[in-house]
Amino acid sequence: MFPNTSLYISGLSLDSKQVFAITTTLIVLPTVWLRDLSLLSYLSAGGVFSSILLALCLFWAGSVGRVGFHLSGKALDLTNLPVAIEIYGFDFGSHSVFPNIYSSMKGPSKFPLVLLISFAFCTLFYIAVAVCGYTMFGDAIQSQFTLNIPQHFTSSKIAAWTAILRYGYKSALPPQVRSTLFFSASPLVFVTETYKKKMKQEEQEREDLYHTDDDEDEESQAHSSVPSTPLSRNDSNNDAVPWPRSYRQSMDLLTGVTPPISTNLVSSFRKRRQSSAFGSFASSSSKQSLLIYKDETQNSVVTSIKSFIDSHLKLSVPDDLSIPQENRKCTISQSLLNGINVLCGGALLTMPYALKEGGWLGLLILFSFGIITLYTGILLKRCLENSPGIHTYPDIGQAAFGTTGRILLSIFLYADLYATCVEYIIMMSDNMSGMFPNTSLYIAGISLNSNQVFAITTTLIVLPTVWLRDLSLLSYISAGGVFSSILLALCLFWVGSVGGVGFQLQGQVLDLTNLPVAIGIYGFGFGGHAVLPNIYSSMKEPSKFSLVLLMSFGFCTLFYIAISVCGYTMFGEAIQSQFTLNMPQHFTSSKIAVWTAVITPMTKYPLTLTPVLLSLEELLPSSSRKMKSKGVSVLIRTLLVFSTLVVALTVPFFATIAALIGSFVAMLIAVIFPCLCYLKIMKGRLTNFQMAICILIIIVGVVSGCCGTYSAIVRLIGEMT
Repeated sequence: MFPNTSLYISGLSLDSKQVFAITTTLIVLPTVWLRDLSLLSYLSAGGVFSSILLALCLFWAGSVGRVGFHLSGKALDLTNLPVAIEIYGFDFGSHSVFPNIYSSMKGPSKFPLVLLISFAFCTLFYIAVAVCGYTMFGDAIQSQFTLNIPQHFTSSKIAAWTAILRYGYKSALPPQVRSTLFFSASPLVFVTETYKKKMKQEEQEREDLYHTDDDEDEESQAHSSVPSTPLSRNDSNNDAVPWPRSYRQSMDLLTGVTPPISTNLVSSFRKRRQSSAFGSFASSSSKQSLLIYKDETQNSVVTSIKSFIDSHLKLSVPDDLSIPQENRKCTISQSLLNGINVLCGGALLTMPYALKEGGWLGLLILFSFGIITLYTGILLKRCLENSPGIHTYPDIGQAAFGTTGRILLSIFLYADLYATCVEYIIMMSDNMSGMFPNTSLYIAGISLNSNQVFAITTTLIVLPTVWLRDLSLLSYISAGGVFSSILLALCLFWVGSVGGVGFQLQGQVLDLTNLPVAIGIYGFGFGGHAVLPNIYSSMKEPSKFSLVLLMSFGFCTLFYIAISVCGYTMFGEAIQSQFTLNMPQHFTSSKIAVWTAVITPMTKYPLTLTPVLLSLEELLPSSSRKMKSKGVSVLIRTLLVFSTLVVALTVPFFATIAALIGSFVAMLIAVIFPCLCYLKIMKGRLTNFQMAICILIIIVGVVSGCCGTYSAIVRLIGEMT
């Protein structure tokens, strides 16, 4: 499809096959790390339908595409016949999984009939495809007939992408599973049923362990002398934690860097696979030891079991089953990486554009927002210190304004995450279309340009990752967001200095007309307060949280200013919504920057959308097993992913959407709500000066939010029309 692709790195030349072999390997690599491949196996089980689709595309190219069919070739070629025999044998070499299929059948006596139908279908299907392909291309036929189909046909593109996606999904599955799916349409019936039986056997033992832990938690709460808050009162009454219960677990994944118990986590996960090891935990004596001795090894095992149940058995887990605070021991450096990783997201790419919109004096507003959001982050810390029962941002909202405050704040938090996912799709499609600007697709009279094609393509790529329950390994990849941000900055500076683009001081001092849009983008760059309480709760030394905030916000503020100045002085008024779109494509550094801007949001998308998904699944009726089934969960996740695609295709304006998010949602989450919650929780214990500062920040947030939101909406309407 892309025969002219090549790559030159340090004197090493790679042709198109080598480039795409490396690229596809890197794409499937994260799926191999994942432990739960059940949903991926269902997708790969569509191999029967993909095979039929490939055959239809081949026949379409020969008939409708007018390639034609011509009887030619030898009657028998004894020289090459052994090679043909080996290929035929390869096509029928799936006997290793026949016992599994037999064992999974409801009526094993019908197994010979299943074999007869399967082998007959595949034999006739192979003959039909072989005759069709050879009569179309003759002796010019290549090792895969998709390589012969003319690339200008839509059917050839469908066939090629089907061949890529089909085996891309299967590469993550074990060899036995791949053979089953290659031969049969059965979606891992035996493997799935065995998995369910194993989980059912272990569930009762785990429930006993959790029941003991819950009793201990209730007893400790009864003897606690902490002042009562709305949140703690709910806990003491043993009421269910209000929606959303899954917030802490899902947002912990989004922070990226996990505490140093990961080594023990892996080892304990392996121990969990052994029935003898798990049997020891089910005994009453071992449960007592878990309650008495709080050493690191035992805590890591309990943590791994709870996280396993959270990711594989339940859609949501109440807060009392979350990882205890004493097990969360992030160092200062890890917490610092967490903070920077949360703040330095997609807003980094649009900072030079914001400088163009607001003028040079707008950098003072950027610096001011850095100081204000740093202070509101410290206010959240003080709210967390007020009660040990508060661990997340929704908890703070509940402690301040009750259940109404919790729900309202959660809605805004999830709206921010959802809008960020829309931005990720726009970011990926914009950068991919910048690399392949002439890409287009025509289907049934519908014409799609390059942005639309790559928006759909990237959505389909990230869709399977959203189905997965265990995203812990993906969170490790996403934690590299800090380094990817630095890499983007280095690539930009390299193009400006070594690449010869240069730096020229230009532009307006202040642009009052477009300043509100710039304010919204600046607010978008500091809207990471949703996970700051999670970072605080995970720290080994929570007293150092203020230092972590100072270093995180200080670094990001200076980093934003440097990127803004560098990008704007390089491209001036021609700067686009993402500076990667301005970088000349013939530079290697530009290609690195663009691919970084594509891959980074691809890993962050499922982590960002998961909190929203889990919160929606919590709203399903708990009394209905059908509503809580995996199929319903997959349906909800798929619909939500495609809804972000629809929004991204409807309003594909990265900078304007960023300004709208920053002006409306980020101002509420990062500026207004922290001050309101702090004033409410600390009521009667604040000085007049502290109250005046909070009120002033609220006024600034309201004015900036209203002006920025209005300007962003007006610009959005103008761009759409």
